[in-house]
Amino acid sequence: MEKYSLIKSSDSSAFFWFGLIYLLIPNILFMSHWLHASLFTPLILFIFFIFHSLRKTLPFNFQKSFRLSPLIKNYWFIAAIFLILLLSLSTGVGNFWYQNWDYTKHNGIYFDLIQSKWPAIVQLNHQDYYLVYYLAHYLLPALCGKIWTIGAMEIAAQFQLFVGLFIIFGILKNITKTKYFFPLVLSFIFWGGLDCIGRFSVQGDMNNFGELGEWWAGATTFQYTGFYDLLVWVPQHALAGWMSLLLVLISLEKKIYRLIPFILAITLLWSPFAILGLIPFIFILFINLVIEKKLLGFVLSFEFLFSIIMLVLMGLYYSSINYTQPINWQYLRLIPEEFFKRYPLFLFLEFLLISILIYPHRYLWPQTLKLCFFPVLLYLIFIPNVYFGAYSDYSMRASVPCLLYVFILYFFTVTHPLVSRRKKIILYFYALVASYSAISDIYRGFHLLEQKIPYTSVTRFDPDNLSKQYIGNKESFFFKYITPKN
Repeated sequence: MEKYSLIKSSDSSAFFWFGLIYLLIPNILFMSHWLHASLFTPLILFIFFIFHSLRKTLPFNFQKSFRLSPLIKNYWFIAAIFLILLLSLSTGVGNFWYQNWDYTKHNGIYFDLIQSKWPAIVQLNHQDYYLVYYLAHYLLPALCGKIWTIGAMEIAAQFQLFVGLFIIFGILKNITKTKYFFPLVLSFIFWGGLDCIGRFSVQGDMNNFGELGEWWAGATTFQYTGFYDLLVWVPQHALAGWMSLLLVLISLEKKIYRLIPFILAITLLWSPFAILGLIPFIFILFINLVIEKKLLGFVLSFEFLFSIIMLVLMGLYYSSINYTQPINWQYLRLIPEEFFKRYPLFLFLEFLLISILIYPHRYLWPQTLKLCFFPVLLYLIFIPNVYFGAYSDYSMRASVPCLLYVFILYFFTVTHPLVSRRKKIILYFYALVASYSAISDIYRGFHLLEQKIPYTSVTRFDPDNLSKQYIGNKESFFFKYITPKN
């Protein structure tokens, strides 16, 4: 039987490089304005050295990775690019489509970054604070807004999202080895859990189509978010979780273990939850290092040192926030009857059923994907038990990388020539039912198309509570000793 791997040795690494650069650029912007030159300069030298070393291990060759000339003549490829563009435009990013109420935060952060000198300062109750959030998603568009206008910022935000999605789909195409680029994009957009079944089971009806179907198990209890919904609500977490997972998987496959800490380090500014979502894959990394007796060299590498420095710096940055997130165990928040009614059903409908359906075909999967299967499942079982954040943010956002992993296994299985037609029909039917939440969100978008969220400071929409999540104490260690004075 043919042995499958994620990336063949003949494949180019161009999209891998694009993904690294995509995650890195906002970090450089952040470091150049939020860190003293005495810290910024050596970190840039670290990055230069890491990239120089990587070029020897993973040469850059765009031509072999994605031969554009024949693809441009392929109508399905052009249709797929058009579909990615429609996906990007329909998320609310750049104000080209309806914007949900979460854009009070997104637009507020853009506003504050544009209006204030960096590091940005905001006012709450007539007192100055530093703006503190996962800023990577916002910095480059905000810079365009600073230089030109809000309109330039919106175009830049939309362009950044489209480029990020194109890179993600480029890597997914290589990983799944599919010839069917259009079905890959289409399947990705509509992927999610069996929320319609959950909604009917718990709520007893299917009325109010378009009303946040993924909240069937409770908005603050159990929720795993479908891919389209992630882009509509939290594109920063979606891009970070997907991109970092794909880069880590390829690093594991290529045995470029030292690069994984660097990937984690440059993901921190995008989404700390994405880092938490990579725990099963970090576990596999540790096992590989021990088995291959490479742990000491790994710990002594420049990449590991860089990641420790970034972890400390970003830890100090985030710890300056003047807000304490609620944290508890879900079974302590819910009455036992509700917990045991919803939790097993949630697990089964969101990922266990599809995992059971594809597991018999594990012999077809690449070895790296196969090794991660049980750690990922155990982590997805664990995550919903932790209540962290007003809307159980840890559960919703830390699950992003693992749910993409499940999708990769699904698509690899359903497109494999050795899988029976009967099994493929079952898998297609599962995907069709799972598309409920994405279709519901698109339906809501059409009906709320005129809804736009104004640009105003992030401290104004809930100054007595949630707005405090985005402000940092000027007397904190980070802003007192690490950040240059405005």
